[in-house]
Amino acid sequence: MDMNDFFVLVVAICLAVNIYATIKTIKTSSHTKLRKIYQLLAIWCIPFFGGLTVSLIYMINPTYDGRHYDVGVGAGENGDSGGE
Repeated sequence: MDMNDFFVLVVAICLAVNIYATIKTIKTSSHTKLRKIYQLLAIWCIPFFGGLTVSLIYMINPTYDGRHYDVGVGAGENGDSGGE
C-alpha cells in the first residue's frame, strides 16, 4: 500500500465518520438550531483544517519514500564538500 492509497483510505474513513455524526446531530431534537449549526461546523471544519495543514506540510517539505533531502548540503561534484 503506497501513501496515496493510505490517504484515500483515511479520507474515506473520515467522510464516513462525518456523515454518521451529521445524521446523528440532525436527528437529535433536544438541541437548538444554533447548537446544531455549531456542531456541524465542528464536525466538518476541524477535519478539513487538519487535512489542509497536512497538505501544506507535504507541499513545504516533500518526501519521497520517507527520505528527506537537504538541497545544497553535502558533497558537490567530484566528491568534494563544495567549500572554498
